[in-house]
Amino acid sequence: MPGSWWCRCSWACRCPERGHTRTTCHAAASGAGAAFFATGLHAVGYLAVTAFIAVLVFEKLGVGILRRAWFNLDLIWSAALVATGTLTLML
Repeated sequence: MPGSWWCRCSWACRCPERGHTRTTCHAAASGAGAAFFATGLHAVGYLAVTAFIAVLVFEKLGVGILRRAWFNLDLIWSAALVATGTLTLML
């Protein structure tokens, strides 16, 4: 990525021994603890944003929209699983 915007706009630099950016060098050398921490942080952030959007929609639109716009997720999920299983058996 020598000419990419990331190298020009970030503190990342080339890692001379492997040709990776500094961020990927640190991530590769950090081990499982850092991976679990990053995964947990991502999950907490994702949950916080999802909860914020849910509260925002509830406050602005209320639960009345759920009565009008609800669709059966169980049916869609079941159909996707059956289609995936059928496709897998056919391959």
